[in-house]
Amino acid sequence: MNNIIQELITTYFNNDKSQMEVLKSEEKRIIVEAPPGYGKTKLLLSKTLYNLLSHIPKNHEKVLMLTFSNNSTSKMKLDLFQNLDNYPYNVRSWINSKIQITNFHGLASGILEKYGYLLDAKLKNLRNLQIVNEYDIKNINNIKNLLDFKHSVDNALENKIFTSLNKYNDTVLNELLPQNKLTYNSILTLTIQLLQDNLELLSLYKKLYSKIIVDEFQDTNHLNLRIIELLIGKDTNIELYGDPLQRIYGFIGTVDNIFDIVGEKYNFNFYKLETNYRFKGNGYLINLEKRVRTYADNPVRGFDKLASYSHENITVYDNHQKETKNVVEKIKRLHESNPDKKIAILTARRGKDIDLIMNELNQNSITYFNALELNTESIDYKSFCDECAKAFQSYFDSEKNIVKKELNKWYLNFKGNFRVASTQQQSLFTLLTAFLKDIVGDRSYRLLNREGKYNYILSVFLEHKLSKYLSAIENPIQVLTIHTSKGLEWDIIFLVDVEQGMLPSYSGMCKSCEYNIDCKINEIRGKSRLFIEQLSVFYVAVTRAKENVYISLSEKNANNFNTNISCILDELKIVPTRYN
Repeated sequence: MNNIIQELITTYFNNDKSQMEVLKSEEKRIIVEAPPGYGKTKLLLSKTLYNLLSHIPKNHEKVLMLTFSNNSTSKMKLDLFQNLDNYPYNVRSWINSKIQITNFHGLASGILEKYGYLLDAKLKNLRNLQIVNEYDIKNINNIKNLLDFKHSVDNALENKIFTSLNKYNDTVLNELLPQNKLTYNSILTLTIQLLQDNLELLSLYKKLYSKIIVDEFQDTNHLNLRIIELLIGKDTNIELYGDPLQRIYGFIGTVDNIFDIVGEKYNFNFYKLETNYRFKGNGYLINLEKRVRTYADNPVRGFDKLASYSHENITVYDNHQKETKNVVEKIKRLHESNPDKKIAILTARRGKDIDLIMNELNQNSITYFNALELNTESIDYKSFCDECAKAFQSYFDSEKNIVKKELNKWYLNFKGNFRVASTQQQSLFTLLTAFLKDIVGDRSYRLLNREGKYNYILSVFLEHKLSKYLSAIENPIQVLTIHTSKGLEWDIIFLVDVEQGMLPSYSGMCKSCEYNIDCKINEIRGKSRLFIEQLSVFYVAVTRAKENVYISLSEKNANNFNTNISCILDELKIVPTRYN
């Protein structure tokens, strides 16, 4: 039976050599570069099943599959469920018993609930503790220890994180835990201390999880990485999947250059998926995506390989006013002919340029959701998420069922007690409504038990991930930053203002660039990490589209100052079509 199932799995990947190489690889440690749309999830799960049928891991050992959110965890579980749908019951049951799919906080919580008493007896009742963020804590003496540590984690300051970790944990255990509270970060930090201080316990988990898989590895922060490293033994099988180009703006606390660092340190073998299935049949989007990846792999050789390219969807205008009018005209035509299509207008930053586009939308009576008001780095946004977390824990602290009716009651109660004082807060309630509507209709969420649903919703609030539900808002047209768009998808993308000082950004590159007169950076090609970071921002923007991307730029900005075409387009040998 095992051989028959393996043959069926193999047949699925027969036409993709790069996926087949990963499926059949026998190395203990592999890194798979897997861009969005390249069939990563199907491959990851299929390889797991294929190896299990070859008794890897063996006996009572398990596969630990780690994601970065409860949302990703539940979707991965649903995908596994669907993959196993046609298997005999006994095979399904056995495979499910061999795989643990969770996120880092879920893994850490499970360890603390079983063995946290070695640090403090109160940790045995982890589910009864209120989870808070550091900025929401009052009435403790050493709050500075917590705030400084939070700052170090968010800014990926590795040395400061691990020199202050024990002091942070001491403050949590001695001052916060007596109030029946823990910080979200402390679930990870206490687990790290517990495993480091109890080598027999660590050895037990190393033997239990003899195979580890991490999805979206580019989103790993230093606490996540320390947990992974603690669990790696000399015989551990480990697979890391992700896309280095999806890491933009040093995405909150993530480890810089993590694929190369971990790959070299632990002697990983590298694989790269080659076929984009999402854009299959769309030569324009495939060309854009491949240009970025060809250049990023090796800027000098990549540049030489590229031929000049123009497309009617990539347009340069004499000034921003013309760009604004034409972009809005296109959106109006698209929306009138396909009102159900979801459209996002992406900008690298807030400012007068995007304000003029929104004014033009208003002038044309085009309704849109202004997600620019949702500044995910602002105190207001984070405070709103923290207030949601506090109110949610308070309302559902008993065994009250987390069903649609109760969620509606909680929402009305929460909104009734919240003083809405700004348009951003109004937008946040719109987003909260969209989030709640989305999850109650999500099959992967509905399959969860009460505890799973509770943790799912709470983690969205505690991780400040409400913005990840922007695409669930019913308004089909949205305006937002590229940073906020990460991880989301729309049918059609309008990427505006792809010019000097915008993309690349002024603060991120142009301010200190010695080539900012003509934006010809050929002399530093392959030597500028800043440029690759800005290229990643461009890449994230164009890969948010499922069907089409319109790219626009102007030779004069909203203030009528001359500006250059983005060096990103120049380096990718993209020649914009001039608008007449």
